[in-house]
Order: sequence, then structure tokens, then C-alpha cells
Amino acid sequence: MLKDAVYKPTSKQIRNVLLVIILAKVIWFALFSCFMDPLFQETRTIGIGLTAKDTPMYYDPMEAFSQEGSYLSICRMPGLMPVYLPFRSILEEQQAVQCVVVFQVIADIITSWLVCLMAVRFFPSLRVLTISTVLTCAGSFVSVRSIYLLSDSLGISALILSAFFLTRFADTEKKSSLFWSGLLLVWAIFLRQILILILPVYGIILLTLTHLNWRKFIRYSLWLFAPALIILASWTIRNRLVYDRTIILVAPVEECMTQLTPAYSSIRKFIIITGKDFQPWTIGDAAHWFVQPDSLGRLRIPYAPSTYTSEFNADSLIQLKRDYITLLALTEGTSAYAQLEGTIIEKSKRFGESYISEHPMKFYVGDKLGFLFKFLFPKKIDDLPLPSLSEMNPIQKFMKGSSLLLLWIISALSLFGFAYALFSWKNHLLIWALIPFSLIAVQSYLGFIEQRFLAVSYPFMAVMAAAVLNGFYTRVKKSLSAQLH
Repeated sequence: MLKDAVYKPTSKQIRNVLLVIILAKVIWFALFSCFMDPLFQETRTIGIGLTAKDTPMYYDPMEAFSQEGSYLSICRMPGLMPVYLPFRSILEEQQAVQCVVVFQVIADIITSWLVCLMAVRFFPSLRVLTISTVLTCAGSFVSVRSIYLLSDSLGISALILSAFFLTRFADTEKKSSLFWSGLLLVWAIFLRQILILILPVYGIILLTLTHLNWRKFIRYSLWLFAPALIILASWTIRNRLVYDRTIILVAPVEECMTQLTPAYSSIRKFIIITGKDFQPWTIGDAAHWFVQPDSLGRLRIPYAPSTYTSEFNADSLIQLKRDYITLLALTEGTSAYAQLEGTIIEKSKRFGESYISEHPMKFYVGDKLGFLFKFLFPKKIDDLPLPSLSEMNPIQKFMKGSSLLLLWIISALSLFGFAYALFSWKNHLLIWALIPFSLIAVQSYLGFIEQRFLAVSYPFMAVMAAAVLNGFYTRVKKSLSAQLH
């Protein structure tokens, strides 16, 4: 429980934190608007909102629902509908979309404030409150999500709200807090399906909070997990009735992402199996090398000789790349296309299986740690609507550089804090650290290291980083004090 906290912030301190966060989020919003890449401004904006390739997959089904009363999408859950439809009922489509952006910014402000209040609940100290406020405000990693017409920003906000109500239960043992925590977690899952992984984590937290009292655990679990059981079951039954198939959350990614052709999907799986980055926009890594035409062979093969197997080497990888580039020039449905596609799929599968069997330690250990490092310490920040580095002005370079540096710092400090809680077996800290790091661990294991996935864990990582910095400061202060006396 959190009842034994000594320090509690005053109402003035709480208000000041909120004011600082409002100011910081407004400044970030203004910076994104004023220093946006002109190409983004011309082609990827709807008023103040920024679109992505996925945007129509979220908003087109909702717009169809507002017009026809039916939601037809097996690729995106309607998590944005509770926000979009009220605006759409009284406004035109373009105005409603921009209102969603304003709502996302406001939700980001409120939940960032709640993150700082959670930080001081876990680690009662004015210094922790101050540091967590600075870390929450300083970087753009979460703030930029609120201007995108996607589900990421509200997914982050919903998870924070859910965790906040769970901490309220830890203080008060009110069943209503559990109910709201569970309901908000369901909303977060409808926004970001990966968050279904938090359900078992909440079970562990609740079991710990009830001190392994199974009667209390079962009784409280009904309040916490009933919304998930009822709503997700209803969604699955609805999909069965509408589509005559079992779709628990959404359809498989290969079905939803049209660019993931069978040939490309097979290469993508091989890339992940061999511990490489599957994101084609990550220049210098495997996915970029495979999809980028290179008739002169100037691009460096992103595989070291030590990773080769009896089934593939540099020459066979180059040939697989050539086969794929050739496939792109063929007409889908022709016999030549089908034959070459089959060859690519067979090669990719065979190469991947040989890597697993001949490099088991790399596959099961080394590559997973490599994914974790790439995930937490990327070489660049994605999703900022800024021009290329060569075209940036000093302010844009500072925006991008400072955000990347802060991400590295928070990743390092939170990883240290998690390791400390784990090896010192501080249960009261470890169970809450499971919220961000369970997501990080699973995504690193699967190789899904896209930065928008990390953004969900980032606010909780900032809390851990604030605690570690406070601990460092306290130790140094005690050490200096001992030396002086």
C-alpha cells in the first residue's frame, strides 16, 4: 500500500506543476506548428492535425458509422469513437477531426500531471515531484503524438488514467477505483491493442496489494477485470456475427497492411529472426537494405560474416534482395510473379530456420538484448514533423537532438531503476515497474521496436528516472556531508 507516505505536496505545489505542464505542452504544440517541414504542411495536415498512412484506417470507419450507423473494420478497433462522434454530431468532418487533436492535447496535459502526482506517491519527495515534472515536460517524445490523427496519444493517456486509479485503490481500497481502472484499461486496449499485455500485470499488482489473500484477490478481481471480460467478449461476439469469423481484437497484420505482401512478409520475418530492424525507414539496417534498389551495389550488407549459416551468405542475401526488387516490377497474378514469389518465401523461411538452428544463443539471447538496446537507445527520433537534418535550422536541430538525448537518459536511468528493484527485490517498486517494462520486454522479444510502441511506456519510465536521480542526489549529499563532518 501507499498509505505510509511521509511527504505530501501542497495544493499550491500541485497547481504549479499543472501550470508548468500546460505551458510546456503549449510550447511544444507551437514549435511543431511553427517549425514543421513545409512538405508535411502541404501534404499531411488537416488543419492543426497531422496525418499518417494509418490515419484513414482509423477515421474512415468512424466517419462511415456517423453517416450509416455501422462500424466496418477488422483492422482497427473503435477506440477513438467516444471522442470523435460527439464532435462529429455537431460539426463538419474537418472541424471534428481538429477538435480531436485539441482533446488529445488536453488529455496529454492532464495525464502528464497525473504522472507527476503518481511519481510523488511512489517516491514521496518534493525533489521527485520537481524532477518528474521537468522530465515530463522537456522532451517531445510523447507530446508529438497528440498532433497526429492516430490512436497513440489517447492510448497513452488512457493507460495513465487507468494506472492512476489503480494507485488510488492502493491508497483507499475503494472498489470504484478498481472499476474505473479496469474500464479505462479496456479503452486503452481498444486504442492500442498491445496493451492487452497489461491485464496479467494488473493481476500481479492486485495480488501483491492484497498480500496474497486469495479471497480478497478474487473479490477485487471481479471489479477490476469485469469490464475487460464483458466488453472484449462482446466485441469478439459482435465480430463473429458480422464477419462470420473469430476476431478477438483485430485481424492479423498481414491482412490489414496491404504493403505486407506474402513475399515481403517472409523477408520481414527473416529480418526479425536474425535480430535486425524490420522498419524500412531505418537507414543502414536490414529492412532498408532489402527494399532499397541498389543496382551498383553501393549499400553495405547489414549482416556480418559471423551471422551466416550453411544456407545463406552475402551472395545469397544479395540474390534474395534482387529477387524481391525484380518481383516489384512484375504484374501480380502472372505465372512469373507467382513463381518468383514462391522462391522468395521458400528462401526466407529456409534462411531463417537455419539461423535459429545454427545460432541459437544469438537468436534466443543476443538478438533479444540487441532489440532491447535498439528500442531504448535508437539512433534517431522518429515521427517529429521536421525536415531532414541537412535542411534543419538550429531550433529544429535542438528540438530533435534534445529529445533524443532525453530519451537515452530516461531509458538508461529507468533501466537502472528496474534492475535495482529486481535484484534488491523491492516488491513495492517492482510491481509498478512491471507496467512499462513488461511492454518493453515483450516488444523487444518480438522485435517490434517501433518508437510509437515505446511511447506508451515512456511516462512511467520518466517516473522511474526521477526516482533514480533523486536517489543519486541523496547518496551524494550524504557522502559529502559525512566527509565534511
